[in-house]
Amino acid sequence: MYVVYLVWAYTPEDVLVRLGVTYYPDKYWALAVPCWICVLVLYGAWMYEGVNMMSVRNLDDPDLIAEENGFIGSEADEPDLPGSVPSMRDTPVEEVNRVLFLTKGRRVRTRRVGEKR
Repeated sequence: MYVVYLVWAYTPEDVLVRLGVTYYPDKYWALAVPCWICVLVLYGAWMYEGVNMMSVRNLDDPDLIAEENGFIGSEADEPDLPGSVPSMRDTPVEEVNRVLFLTKGRRVRTRRVGEKR
């Protein structure tokens, strides 16, 4: 089908008439259809991003911290078998903050990416 489109788009009209092809769309559509397809793809990507932004919760929503049906646990709750994949669980915000920002009650100096110790 694509080959037929290319032949129609690039062959002059007098050659098509000599070959007996007299019923075909205007050559305008040879340029308009690909342009419309490109516009629709760009519009679809823009709409996809917009719908995703509308469906995401606000950053100040308390459900982003802990949800009703979440399993909050730590490594000490249920020991996993040696060599197995750890169980999936939500990490409490307090534990995340402690690991990222505190060491024995003191703030940890954070490093930039690529910075040596």
